[in-house]
Amino acid sequence: MKNTQKNGIIINKNLYIGSDFVPLLSIIIPVYNVEKYIFECLESITKQKFRDYEVIIIDDGSVDKTNIICSDFCSHYENFRLFTSNHDGVSKARNVGLHKARGQYVMFLDGDDYIDLNSLSYISKLILSTKEDAYVSNFKTVINDGCDRKLYDRQINSNMINGKRMSEVLNYIKVSKIVFTVWRFIIKKDLILKNKLFFVEYIVHEDEEWVIKMLCHIKSLYYIDKSYYNYRLHNNSITTTLSLFNVYCYYNVVTILTKYAINEKVKYKKDFYLFYAKKLSKYATKLISTVYDTKKAKVRKKNILICGGSRCGKSTLARRISRKFNYNLVSLDFIITAFQYGMPNMNVNHIRRDLNMLDEISGFMYSYIRALNHNSKNSYNINYVIEGCYLKLEDFVTKFNQNNFMIIVLGYDGNTNQLFNDIRENDTEKDWTKELSDDELLKYCHRVIKDCKKLKKYCKSNNILYYDMSGDRDEKIFSIIDKVRVENGL
Repeated sequence: MKNTQKNGIIINKNLYIGSDFVPLLSIIIPVYNVEKYIFECLESITKQKFRDYEVIIIDDGSVDKTNIICSDFCSHYENFRLFTSNHDGVSKARNVGLHKARGQYVMFLDGDDYIDLNSLSYISKLILSTKEDAYVSNFKTVINDGCDRKLYDRQINSNMINGKRMSEVLNYIKVSKIVFTVWRFIIKKDLILKNKLFFVEYIVHEDEEWVIKMLCHIKSLYYIDKSYYNYRLHNNSITTTLSLFNVYCYYNVVTILTKYAINEKVKYKKDFYLFYAKKLSKYATKLISTVYDTKKAKVRKKNILICGGSRCGKSTLARRISRKFNYNLVSLDFIITAFQYGMPNMNVNHIRRDLNMLDEISGFMYSYIRALNHNSKNSYNINYVIEGCYLKLEDFVTKFNQNNFMIIVLGYDGNTNQLFNDIRENDTEKDWTKELSDDELLKYCHRVIKDCKKLKKYCKSNNILYYDMSGDRDEKIFSIIDKVRVENGL
């Protein structure tokens, strides 16, 4: 039976897909407001001679004609399925696709990209003859809408991948500067489900986390010597739109990779996680300068900087303020955790004593705070509680106008023995101080008291609010919250 054509869609009448259909490939396509490009994307699949595939389209709440176009394709092709979501992001859309996939292998395609003619036939023959865990290829870029951005990528050397152990492959990837985009990989679906290789939801730049995680779970990778994927660069894509949220998502990925490294027992995999945690953290620090312009900096509202010695309850206070008054919380402890690459046994309090590490962390923190206060369309029109590291307070004050911040400093004015007893009575199973011997804990308490004395003296000379948090901490936290309400007119 010949193919027919309707509404510009070529219809294959010979194809019947039953409920037990298990294709070689599941092609997952998340889409959102891509009516200009989605027809070309889907048509590039239907024009393939190869037919042993299914297409899973996840419409992430499009408000243009994207859903109509996708529905039209699905009505004519039984191996096309369409699912919808409420604009929860591309990560969640891809996860829906992974759960719905019935194929032996999974490949990804973005709704504004397309693949070359006859590429699926070539790929399928390669997969059936080699049966590797995963495949990777180079790609081509297509410039649209006068976009002036370029995506630079090193060409992959097949000799460094095919037939090599994964420890060698990962070492090669680290030095090759390969761009981590999920759509250049094809992976066995069973491996995805077995290892729970799903995407972190509600962030952008999720490709980096997923690909790095996936590469540490496969036993073999094979190079497809055909650049079949056409990646479209245009001015409305996420990759060409930079905001503070984009930068912070990069930083979020750094934290996740660091945690993977801490839990990883295989050395070459641990090194791989740590390598990219460090690389992405440096990249995020550079990117933030493109969001912030020093000449246009303007504070919209007063921010709150909470500093304090250990055991003073600054985390609790920061969380309560952010929840009670709908502030956005930025925690320096969170940033420090992300920078623990290479030091999985070093806790946050030890890092605070490493001034070189703190300088690197603070460099990001100061840039981030400036971006928070940057008066542009990319900045958020809400207040921030910035939970800071007490050892860097003086440095912070010299870099910023104190009038832009309500600085709250928490100290501990008790003695060493009082703090020792407080910790022993109140620490939890997860508290790092529980692992210390009594002698080690006494030394730690002595250091905290000493630091707090210096902190109190500095605050007094600079008219900074200082609170003694020894004793009934909860009662004092509530009194501080009342002062925050008055100071900020809440």
